[in-house]
Amino acid sequence: MVGSFIDGDLATDYAKQLMKQGTNITIIEPEAGRYFYRVAIEKQQGFQEATRQLKALKATHGPQIWIFKY
Repeated sequence: MVGSFIDGDLATDYAKQLMKQGTNITIIEPEAGRYFYRVAIEKQQGFQEATRQLKALKATHGPQIWIFKY
């Protein structure tokens, strides 16, 4: 996960910036009772694989990214 936004337009704008850099993006809309749109990259098959990829992704996208299971 590279971002969390209260507004869908902000999430879309950020996703477009990342797509221009060649990053595959998924925007996760808020679930019932939730308010934040999430911008995700690098969907993995499982938590262990995501953990293995995290260090490399942080080098590319910054230390603020995190793993989000959904």
